[in-house]
Amino acid sequence: MPTHGDSWCLIKHRDDPDINNGLFYLRAEIGSRQDWPGAGWDIDWDIGEYDIKTRTYSNRIKVNCSPCGRASSGSAGSGIPDQMLTEIWEFAKANDGCSSRLILAGVKGHQNTKSAAIETLERAGRILVDRSAQTHKHHAVPYEKFKINKG
Repeated sequence: MPTHGDSWCLIKHRDDPDINNGLFYLRAEIGSRQDWPGAGWDIDWDIGEYDIKTRTYSNRIKVNCSPCGRASSGSAGSGIPDQMLTEIWEFAKANDGCSSRLILAGVKGHQNTKSAAIETLERAGRILVDRSAQTHKHHAVPYEKFKINKG
């Protein structure tokens, strides 16, 4: 069993629940000791009010799920330290329009963690990525150009 003890899933309340109205705000985080940053989601449950007499809920259950960015270095399994996200964000801001290669070369840290931090900032909408091909010596070459989301 120890070979399977390197990954985990944590579920916690990210805000106080509104029990009377059936509203719950959770965060689920998946992490590992392996060389990947993990993932996280914010999950909002709306199960409605419970009618004790009829033993039913007032409406259908609604669930909203969205990536949380996992930028909290204090939570177990977060994978990407706040400092790494901040350094990449600041570097991208100072070099608006740069390539991922320039970011990866210009920020210290493990390559996979830096790549995951870039993806996290992109998912969060803080950076925009133009994945178009450029022509180099008559060949199309894939190229990622990063722009800061100013809106």
